[in-house]
Amino acid sequence: MATTGRAAWEKYYQGKGDIKTTVKKETDAFDPKRTSDKVGIVPANTEVVVKATKIYDSKPLIEFKTGGKTWKCRIKFDDLQKPGLSSKTNSENVKTLPNKALTPDGLGVGGKKILKENYISTVTDAITGCKTAPLPVKNFLKEFLDKSIKTNNKLTPTIKSISDKDVAIIAKDFGELAGAWWFLNNYDSELSFVEFPARSNEPLVDYYVGYPNGIKLKVSAKADKGAAPALNPIWDTMKDKKFTGTDKQVHTFISTIVNNNGLESIILASKHFGSKAYAEVGNLIGKKSYTSQAYTSQDIEDWLKDYKDGKALFTKLNQNVFAKINRTVPAEKIQKILNEKGARRCGIILSPMAYSLVDEVNQDEIYTNFLTTACKSMNVEQLYVTIKPNSQTLNYTLKGFKDNKFIFEYHSNSANPGANKIGFKMLATSQHLMEL
Repeated sequence: MATTGRAAWEKYYQGKGDIKTTVKKETDAFDPKRTSDKVGIVPANTEVVVKATKIYDSKPLIEFKTGGKTWKCRIKFDDLQKPGLSSKTNSENVKTLPNKALTPDGLGVGGKKILKENYISTVTDAITGCKTAPLPVKNFLKEFLDKSIKTNNKLTPTIKSISDKDVAIIAKDFGELAGAWWFLNNYDSELSFVEFPARSNEPLVDYYVGYPNGIKLKVSAKADKGAAPALNPIWDTMKDKKFTGTDKQVHTFISTIVNNNGLESIILASKHFGSKAYAEVGNLIGKKSYTSQAYTSQDIEDWLKDYKDGKALFTKLNQNVFAKINRTVPAEKIQKILNEKGARRCGIILSPMAYSLVDEVNQDEIYTNFLTTACKSMNVEQLYVTIKPNSQTLNYTLKGFKDNKFIFEYHSNSANPGANKIGFKMLATSQHLMEL
């Protein structure tokens, strides 16, 4: 049995001065003086120096360096690795931040209206009170917030001490709070408050910025390029409206995607549009495309169930489908899916079918014009934040819905084709992009 507690301290630490070791697992960080006050976390495998004491302390004082700065806190003694043992885990690019911990809801400001003059102090207090972020991350969040008063910024080396996975989470989640500060200071000097919806994941709108008279602007926050939004909020604006002619065709197309599951929506939307992929796949699996009843994802699954050779299957699919729709799945990827026990195989066909469908739909101006009109009617401002650790830069780009064109978008792979339904995205062109 491993030695722990006082016995371990007497064996490895007593009378030996400051000792270098690592943290065995992610652990709570406590205030150096108020030892019961949790101030954040220390990630697993962090190299630390345990400060010498004359008596055993169940929460010893430690120091560690990151981002060119020395941090001090206390952690539980039994979360320290035995001195001299090296970690078997690669600590590079680890994810230390819980999902949603740095969103407005996660930091306790969801549902609140914050005046401009109180914004920095309110969000800073929320960062300070966060008990789920490592101390260096909390330090960077304050820098991120402060520098968001401008559009283009140079960051301190602290950013390089944070893993890429955590940077992505920070940009996506805390980017809503930092971006709101950018908006208050760069969009219009008359803006006086920010309001975060009480319900997280409110479709398209991440927060509102408003004027003294109560008029509010809708803002969608995006990190880097941002994921394609779902069509649901578009559908909500039109589901009860009556359309005729070609508009009715597009209305039904969007309804088909929104109101069916991820797999079947690909097939049914392809059938409704009359896509080439729908016909070719139907012919291949023996389900004629001209019948009123659409084939299903299970029909595709049944057709694929006996295949074991990825190269042979690729050759057959390439001849009959892939080469005709200019979309494919590599033979190696097909083999990987075939080898995985219990894996659904239909994505080998459904993923390229969905990509091909979006290719065809986006060539039809009836569909893209209808989508663009619907998006413009929502009048949302989309703010993109880009953090680049290597160049230590922070930049904002604003794209307004009312000034842009939109197209349909799909971004799920063959292993999980229904993970993200067909959505939409803003078409970034030189005449549509507004960089401040």
